[in-house]
Amino acid sequence: MKTRVYQKFIPTIFLPILVTALVLLTLERALAFSLVDFIGTYNSGQIQIFWETGSELDFTGFYIQRSLEPANGFERLLDPYGDPLFFPAKGEGGAGARYQVTDTDVVEGTTYFYILEVSSQ
Repeated sequence: MKTRVYQKFIPTIFLPILVTALVLLTLERALAFSLVDFIGTYNSGQIQIFWETGSELDFTGFYIQRSLEPANGFERLLDPYGDPLFFPAKGEGGAGARYQVTDTDVVEGTTYFYILEVSSQ
């Protein structure tokens, strides 16, 4: 099993909620995937997370996980019904795509760590 880690630290100087993003991609087989950007911004009591891929092949989509610790305790973001939020891959024919999600379950002054989980099933 191969693990690739993509890290992007989000500027937090002007944000009341500190956001740090860590993208973790665990692969059992090689996936054609490139990450262009992964950004989080605080706005009106919620964190908006945007990411963009440069290319997508051979995977079904993404989950976003969040933790208060940088190395453990990650849990998938849930929809209003308590199910994990899943974002189907949108890139067609190897093209990339843009995605976004809003995390509304946040506490001001708290640092959150986010992982982008890539699903191949």
